Amino acid sequence: MPVVSHEGSEFHLSHTEEDKLNEFQVITDFPPDDLPDVVRLLRNHGWQLEPALSRYFDGEWRDGSEVGMGEPTA
Repeated sequence: MPVVSHEGSEFHLSHTEEDKLNEFQVITDFPPDDLPDVVRLLRNHGWQLEPALSRYFDGEWRDGSEVGMGEPTA
């Protein structure tokens, strides 16, 4: 099981989830500091790229409506 780390947070992902995250990164070129929020966004959309990308490009993906879901593990 892949582990993605960012500033002390660890995200335990399946290989499929890691592939989706990598695809999302290639498409969006999101900054590294956005990783925790992007993982949360993808989790909230069931790792489905289309709805997550749509929300990301709408620019309102950090509006707080998804806070508390998909928290990283320590």
